[in-house]
Amino acid sequence: TINWAAQYFAVAFVAQALLLAWSGVAGRIRFGGVAAWRQRAAVCVVAAALFGVPLLERLAGRGWSQLEAFGTAPDPTAIGTLGILLLTRDPSPWPLLTIPLAWCAVNGAFQWTLGLPDALALPLIALVALALRVASALRQPLRPSVR
Repeated sequence: TINWAAQYFAVAFVAQALLLAWSGVAGRIRFGGVAAWRQRAAVCVVAAALFGVPLLERLAGRGWSQLEAFGTAPDPTAIGTLGILLLTRDPSPWPLLTIPLAWCAVNGAFQWTLGLPDALALPLIALVALALRVASALRQPLRPSVR
């Protein structure tokens, strides 16, 4: 095994899928009603997952059969998940962000160790998604609690 963490993240990704499904069924994830700037940013992050990751890999010299696709490979799937979660209304699903963010950090470090030219792309996209989510949380007006 080249990346020893991959087997643990495989289990984590299954847990992520179950958490996403449960959150959707339980009504904990609600879409719509987010600021226009956040919608545009989310579309850009999802576009990075769908098109940016394969393009960067192709530019880095990988063959067409080696390109990773959203839903079938962990890097674009993690980025796409972060982008989709940017579209959710607050209260933000912070626990749902942990697995994709952790994967971006661990695999970015792994790629850096291997000396891959696109190693920083994954962590940078994750940082942008995290910064957008934090900025959105900070922009929310303080609401008095209703009891």
